[in-house]
Amino acid sequence: MSSVRSFIFSRGFMKTIKLSFVATLLCASNAYCKVAASSTATINEKLTAELMSKNGSQVSGQIDFTQEGNQVKVTYKIKNLANKQSFGLHIHEKPDCSSADGKSAGGHYSKMAGHEGHGTSLDFPDLYAGDLPQITSNGNGVAEGSFLASHISISGGTSNTVSIMDRAIIVHGGPDDKTKKSSPRIACGVIKSVVK
Repeated sequence: MSSVRSFIFSRGFMKTIKLSFVATLLCASNAYCKVAASSTATINEKLTAELMSKNGSQVSGQIDFTQEGNQVKVTYKIKNLANKQSFGLHIHEKPDCSSADGKSAGGHYSKMAGHEGHGTSLDFPDLYAGDLPQITSNGNGVAEGSFLASHISISGGTSNTVSIMDRAIIVHGGPDDKTKKSSPRIACGVIKSVVK
């Protein structure tokens, strides 16, 4: 009888081990799937651009883009600017900051038809698709702040918004003048995705 019990126990024990092993594999698989799904879901929720100086400037900094509902929050901190001045800030066509003058980034991003102006704020009626409010430095040459923009998006654009993914952002050496002209490019950053 004891040998029978031992045999039954052994079979039950082995079955338990097998079930436990399968359960472990399933849990591991589910965990992997959850991580993968999480990464896919969040990969485009935030974009960032690390600024590189251009045209002999010493400008540096970072600009972050975070989707908040139907708007994008743009947060920036830019250093080594001229003190107490305003500077144009725009999305440009190409994700390329390789040239010394920043012109490798192409022109202003203007995908939406009819948006041909060049404003100083988001209230200007004829904004370029990639036009953003100009920034202003303090007495230490630092521009820092944030604003919300409803005409851009982190990933897929719509009829009223354009995606800024894989574009460049340019800081110009002077303020906007509501024309198609801009001052020299003093900093450039490629807009890239951030995985949280």
